[in-house]
Amino acid sequence: MDRNLTDFRKQNNFIVPNIVHSFDASNIALLVENITFNFTLNKLNLITIHDCFATNVNHVDEMIFKVKLFYLALYADKYFCFFYNYHKFIFNFIKNTGFIIEEISITGSEINS
Repeated sequence: MDRNLTDFRKQNNFIVPNIVHSFDASNIALLVENITFNFTLNKLNLITIHDCFATNVNHVDEMIFKVKLFYLALYADKYFCFFYNYHKFIFNFIKNTGFIIEEISITGSEINS
């Protein structure tokens, strides 16, 4: 395979997991920021390894609540524009590199087949 060619199959297969992983990392960053900012109030211990996190057994319910809260913040409508802007960025990047993009209309029956 020519090293100068883009492997679009690999690009398509790996872009979504990388985006999801970055959202997981963002969730942990928000969680750490909140816990360290409010540490004197709630004394919640946090342990993170890669994209996993843990706390003391007596703080599990609070941790679950905070994890859900920050996922909601990430995926809420005011943040959902990220996906639209990211789509535009990728679309324009592909166009600007000289590829011809043909827009097609897909019906519901074509998607399910």
